[in-house]
Amino acid sequence: MPVGYARVRPDPRDAQGQREALACYDIERYFFDLGRTGVNTLSGELGAAVAAAGRGGEIAVTKLSRLARSLAELSQVLTALAGKDIRLRVGPSVFNLRSADQQLTAVIGLAADFDADLGAQRATEGWRTARTSRQLPGRKPTLTPEQKAEVVACAAAGASAERLAAAFGVGRSTIYRILAKTTRPAGCGHDP
Repeated sequence: MPVGYARVRPDPRDAQGQREALACYDIERYFFDLGRTGVNTLSGELGAAVAAAGRGGEIAVTKLSRLARSLAELSQVLTALAGKDIRLRVGPSVFNLRSADQQLTAVIGLAADFDADLGAQRATEGWRTARTSRQLPGRKPTLTPEQKAEVVACAAAGASAERLAAAFGVGRSTIYRILAKTTRPAGCGHDP
């Protein structure tokens, strides 16, 4: 008899929904990981499900997304299941990962590498584009350079930080930070 497995959210209804969806496959035992992550693919409840299924057994999932969080992780899990001669049931389909279905594992592995390469390329391109257009990541400054100069001038004229903060619609800490950067003698400390 197959064992059921799923990665689930902390909401108890998610595990119950998975249990109900797997019920039609005569599941002997159920194993649920709460958003499993990490490097060891057969840790936690997935490892327990593999042990319960045993060599030549079967693990059932409703969807592949309930088995792994990425193509790379899915490839690792499928390879590990194939090594233990465990069949994988995804919905009504059963895959014998030790026979011709090894091609599926190989294709998923290639797709995982491809996906990782594309992600790295996109990230590199994004950073390159941002650098050339001077659009750096992070929060945009609250005040323009002109407004900052006005804050400094008003503070020098005796305006309080509380009054400046209210006038410019920012917090006092922003005013103090602006004043600290402009009143600090050259070469003292760093400019965060």
